[in-house]
Amino acid sequence: MFSRVIVILLTPLLLFCMILSSPTGTAAAPAPKTQEANPSPRPAVQVGLLSMSLGGSAYVLSFALAEIVNKSHPWIRVSATETRGPVPNLVTMTNEPERRKNTFFFTQESSNSVARQGLPPFKEPYTGARAIAAFSETTVLLVTLDKSIKTKANVDGKRVMVLTKGNPSALLHTMLLNDIWGLKVKLSNGTFDAIKDALQDGLADVGSLAVNSTPGVGYVPIPSLNELLTTKDVYFVNVPAADVEALVKKSRIAVYPSSVPSRALGDKQITALAGYGQTNGWWADEQMGEEIVYEIAKAIWENADKFKQFHSDGRLITQKTMARVGVPEELFHPGALKFYKEKGIKPGLN
Repeated sequence: MFSRVIVILLTPLLLFCMILSSPTGTAAAPAPKTQEANPSPRPAVQVGLLSMSLGGSAYVLSFALAEIVNKSHPWIRVSATETRGPVPNLVTMTNEPERRKNTFFFTQESSNSVARQGLPPFKEPYTGARAIAAFSETTVLLVTLDKSIKTKANVDGKRVMVLTKGNPSALLHTMLLNDIWGLKVKLSNGTFDAIKDALQDGLADVGSLAVNSTPGVGYVPIPSLNELLTTKDVYFVNVPAADVEALVKKSRIAVYPSSVPSRALGDKQITALAGYGQTNGWWADEQMGEEIVYEIAKAIWENADKFKQFHSDGRLITQKTMARVGVPEELFHPGALKFYKEKGIKPGLN
């Protein structure tokens, strides 16, 4: 009887102790099955983009690309920077190798040719540039307001203004005039705007200007040429394809014969125009990760129709033509190649 009372008295006490020992303060229950936690979002990857000088289409479209990627991509964040142009961008990649893994840039194959040869301003060859995508092609032309200047023979002895020293175009035109055509001219250098002003003010007889284009999409004269076309009677000195090929062979700078069809610039342009061409586009160093370049190419492709909201040249960017970079396949970045092959797009001009 006594032992039965002890058991009755101890039972509530034991239950109370069991409740206190439970983590929740309640009677212990079978442990519930744990649910797998949601994976954490991927950390943002910061990427730099070297563009062009303020105002040009390469500047505007590079900043547009940064904005598009930042708004649409879950983990890549692009910071675009104003620069002095394609050659300075490549000089930066040469002199600051730590940026090669996290920076892509605007350039042209003519500038890459100068870099690969280690020509001035490069102190040593830079061979790491690999193509991602094109946003247009450029046909570089010789322009005049003097209707008596029609052929290369008419240029002899004239005042000719080409692009600034250090720009591959300046080297190409100097070589064309002096070595390929064998002319004696009074040569000077300047920006596209300076060339336009010199032609208007009568300080130059012939100048170097350009037309951006995408075959099948359209032809857009650069602003300085467009201003002349809308205010003056403009004439052109054609550079035959054979002379462009001789120029490439002598200079080892990769450009190609290029033309502008008749009336592409308006009804006053009754004949086709001929000069040399190259591709405007975005490139990365071969050290940049394949996945990052793949995602950048994908972002351009998925948002190709948005670039025209930022600049008139933006309409030249299309899904079908963004792989039209004038270089062989081995000079494309592996990340871009992977994307184009998935889409069934053949990279290169052909």
